[in-house]
Amino acid sequence: MNPGYATRFADAAARHALVWLVIGCALGAVCAGGLVAPAFGLPGLPGYGRLMAAHLDLQLYGWCFIPVLAVGIGRLIRPDDLGERLAALALWSAALGVGALHWFRGGAAGKVFLDWRGAGLAALIVCLALIWALAARSVARTPSSADKALRALALAGLAVSAVGFVHACDPEFLPPINPQSGGATGHNLLASSLGFAALVAVAAYCLFPLPRVAPVRRYLMLATLALGGVVHLSMRHGDASNHLRDQILGLAFTLPVGLALAWWMSAFPWRSRAPLLWFAFWWTVTAADGLVLFLPGVLDGAKFSNALVAHAHWAMAGMVTALNLLILENLPGARLRIGARSQAVWHGANWVMGLALTLHATREGEGVLWGAHDAGTRLAYGVRLGCGLVMLGVALTWLAAACGVSMPATLRRWRTLWPAWLLAAFGLCDLVTGIFLATMPAQTLAWMGIPGAAATPPGLTGLVGVFVGVVGAAYLAQARLLFVPGGIPGATALHTLTASLRGCVAVYGVCAVADGHLAPEWLTVPATDAAIAIAQVALRRRFLTPVSPDHA
Repeated sequence: MNPGYATRFADAAARHALVWLVIGCALGAVCAGGLVAPAFGLPGLPGYGRLMAAHLDLQLYGWCFIPVLAVGIGRLIRPDDLGERLAALALWSAALGVGALHWFRGGAAGKVFLDWRGAGLAALIVCLALIWALAARSVARTPSSADKALRALALAGLAVSAVGFVHACDPEFLPPINPQSGGATGHNLLASSLGFAALVAVAAYCLFPLPRVAPVRRYLMLATLALGGVVHLSMRHGDASNHLRDQILGLAFTLPVGLALAWWMSAFPWRSRAPLLWFAFWWTVTAADGLVLFLPGVLDGAKFSNALVAHAHWAMAGMVTALNLLILENLPGARLRIGARSQAVWHGANWVMGLALTLHATREGEGVLWGAHDAGTRLAYGVRLGCGLVMLGVALTWLAAACGVSMPATLRRWRTLWPAWLLAAFGLCDLVTGIFLATMPAQTLAWMGIPGAAATPPGLTGLVGVFVGVVGAAYLAQARLLFVPGGIPGATALHTLTASLRGCVAVYGVCAVADGHLAPEWLTVPATDAAIAIAQVALRRRFLTPVSPDHA
């Protein structure tokens, strides 16, 4: 096996996961801003419901799932089949992209975390089928062995699981509003906790195939899971009330499960212990918080309040994020290293956000309506927004680290790097504008203040959007080449190309407005292009100054 293949796959997995984390955090910040100021937003921007559906699903299927997917790919697809491994990651991200556009257009099914339907569901099915085919191809090329048989068995299980998942997305199956269900019960919550603990234990084994785990730890972990299964079987099933003692005691069993899991995980040779400690902390917090929320007299007032929002953030943004960082740092060949300080900032912001929402939930239980906007509500939602923005900033530093860029060092050397940052800003503006023009042409033209946006052919606007997006990608490529040894010739060619294109667009736009072919409102486009083209020409030497490795 080429040792560089493992590193390339680990780097790609980290980048895919962290890109979706950043996107999910950005959408969450927009939603939080809408709660602070209901009038917040741009005309034509998807509403709160659509953005929240995309935020939840992209965080779950993007950030929360891709590290686990990487572990599975690493076990099912041979290390030498690097192309297949990278293709599987790209396919999953592509399906998420299609799903996000579908959710933005109001295609959510209304089932939390099971919002796949229509075009999004079709893209997901194609993605799952192709990933399964890639894994099956790799397994078929593996010499016969016991490991090959186990991988073939895992493939069969994945096929069955995929069919079951697609069926679960059907709104007719367990509908979002189900009068026949009273909600989650103690035995349901215990079963999901045991399943999650088993998944984490197996993931550790997959990362370290030959662990030197003391037998007592192994037997304790197995005994805890087995005892949990016995407790689950002894509990009343079906529509069981939270007033029943067995439901409360069964849910309390999640606390010793977490302790046994933490002791089991500590036996493996993790590169850093910080994510493991945070994982154990958040398991304890969420288990205790969930038990309190489940108690009679508490659940009735909390189940429709921000207390559950806080619990979800502690579980997903806290516990699952710590687990994902642990996985990404310990994939074979991984170069990603997340500093303990940035992890503390992330988890601290998450903790403060949860406390603010939990305290606000006590006011909701006292009669303050969820949609009320008194001073206390604005304060709680303001804290949520502030913490969300801090977490977004931390996520950006993690993504930069995954891309090989040290954000603290970069910010300290802003004087040297500002041309690259400015080029990246030009590129991002064009890339985002191009995506919006291609996917939401009428709304985007309306934001730009262009009259007659609805009458413009969407296909023509989309074609323009593709062109604008490609120009944006060229700017991003030039910014990246400034950091690459020997990349100046390529950066020079791209610089000349983008400046020429902007100059041509500026000249054509002015002439078209002067001839009456375009409305005067279109002048903002050539004016912007002319300003950027002039800046590129005037500051050509600065824009083509290489960034030495000492400043990267």
